[in-house]
Amino acid sequence: MASAPLRAVTEKRALVLAEIYLPGDRWRLRAVGHGYPTDPARLARDYGVEVEE
Repeated sequence: MASAPLRAVTEKRALVLAEIYLPGDRWRLRAVGHGYPTDPARLARDYGVEVEE
């Protein structure tokens, strides 16, 4: 079991806690812990998702 403490998450509106990816024939899980102070649309755009405003 893994854990990651969240510190100073007071002004963030969107969070990326983990990423699941397939770098070959085996799935991986990576703890990220990255927060976005703006709206969740920014988070989506950073991952290549088109967002209508």
